[in-house]
Amino acid sequence: MIDVSGFTSAPVLDGTRWLVTVKSLDQVERRRSMLDRQRTGQVGRLAPRPVADGLLVDLHLRGGEAVVAGSQPFREPRHIVKDGLGYLLTECGRVVHLNRDLAEIGSTRGGWFAFLHTVDIDEEGRRLIASAGYDCVISRDQAWSAWEHGFNPTSAGVWLTDDETVAAGLEWGGMDVLLVDPSEYGEQGLVTSGRTAHISCAVWSGDGGFLFIAGKEGAVYRVGPEWGRADRVLSDLGRLPHGLRRLPDGGWTVTLTTRGEWRVMDDDFETIEEWSVADVSGKHPAAGDAEWVQQAIPAGGGRWLLLDANRGLIAVDVVRETICRYSVPAEWCLQDALMVEQ
Repeated sequence: MIDVSGFTSAPVLDGTRWLVTVKSLDQVERRRSMLDRQRTGQVGRLAPRPVADGLLVDLHLRGGEAVVAGSQPFREPRHIVKDGLGYLLTECGRVVHLNRDLAEIGSTRGGWFAFLHTVDIDEEGRRLIASAGYDCVISRDQAWSAWEHGFNPTSAGVWLTDDETVAAGLEWGGMDVLLVDPSEYGEQGLVTSGRTAHISCAVWSGDGGFLFIAGKEGAVYRVGPEWGRADRVLSDLGRLPHGLRRLPDGGWTVTLTTRGEWRVMDDDFETIEEWSVADVSGKHPAAGDAEWVQQAIPAGGGRWLLLDANRGLIAVDVVRETICRYSVPAEWCLQDALMVEQ
């Protein structure tokens, strides 16, 4: 583990432009709630809440500062990827298609779209959507449910299903069952504490299958091209990890959110290197010992941009061992970012 807090200060990512998803504008309150849950060991909310208003921000890093070039509102935007000459953005309950000028030109909804986290695109243009609200992964002509592949019951012992016959059988066996009808839950789906997996990320694996993060377990699973069973390939990532990404030169990276760390691995998920920002200065004093790095995003040439709920944006060059912290508004709940050409 490499502690980056001792790296030399330098404007690591000056001159770059980013599209940043800000999930909501209530980070101060969210930090307080996060700390309360960490103290009690609770994973996620126990009760529904209103969908928050967030932003897609056009952000330029220059002179050691984060300069807002523009922004537009969305409902809890979480993830953005390139799609041809435009972009795909996940809102809470839909995938939004934006042109290169960030104007909305279309969107996709689905009955099982809820609390959407990520969208990935393969070489054939197929989309892979992580619907955390219902513990499922969805593509154009396929859907995979964690409930049907070993992720049952919930931590409270409740079995989840959308099949009346399955529900009747479980009830006959004396099980506590929740028959889920998505029309009753809306675009947030089940509350986080009521889910079995909390799929915070899903990415194509290159063979027609996919990998996903089971946030509650702190593990990564692989599902083969038949979209059947899930095999664990990585574990012990701490609570609610994020940011599973394939690296351009091969291998993978993942963000250990509640440890303030990120990791680079080979194609077999063997660790090559790990870094930590847990001792980096500038942390919000109310956070105490808690860490929450939402994403560690590769920016090329050994450079990374970290979205830290308690410090803002942190740019790190692990080759030159330099670091820079870019301040953003305290109310921003940072979720994801995509580097784009100026």
